[in-house]
Amino acid sequence: MRLKKWTAALCLVALAATAPQAFREKSPDEERAKIQEMRGATLNDLYNLRPAARDLIKGAEGYAVFSTKGMKIIVAGGTEGRGILVDQKTGQKTYMRMAQLNVGLGYGLQDARLVFVFQDRKALEGFATQGWDFSGKADLAASAQGEGGSLAGAVSFLPGVLVYQFTKNGLAASITLQGTKFWAYQKLNS
Repeated sequence: MRLKKWTAALCLVALAATAPQAFREKSPDEERAKIQEMRGATLNDLYNLRPAARDLIKGAEGYAVFSTKGMKIIVAGGTEGRGILVDQKTGQKTYMRMAQLNVGLGYGLQDARLVFVFQDRKALEGFATQGWDFSGKADLAASAQGEGGSLAGAVSFLPGVLVYQFTKNGLAASITLQGTKFWAYQKLNS
């Protein structure tokens, strides 16, 4: 019985924290501006933590920056996020969304940011046009790249794709995207 009360209390706190934003629909221009602001702040944070990342991103085909927020209560949870993909060769910007389902024991709120660095043109184009879907058992826990050099702090994700993940505690050492889907946000791209 106590567990049910705690769960209900956590749900109410989470709802109260997000309710003011949830009831006010933002215009596409407001949403794009907020995503652009988040992109700038996230890249500044990354460059402060890993100065060599600036040159790595500058020389890449493109990059994507996402802000994610999630909640887990008892055995299930979810994460949603928004971001932007920038093709540095063409200047094309694609606004995107992401969602993730979490299963397993635990509770809490998570606020994280992801930076994908696309060194491979095919991976960038696939992400832009089709998004990525890591559903089912496709557990892609990445391992850290070698320490030192421009890749310090980056995680090798797929061939030609590196990822940085931030939480309030700093840079994460590994990333699991099981049950995560990324797709173009049509409302902001039209």
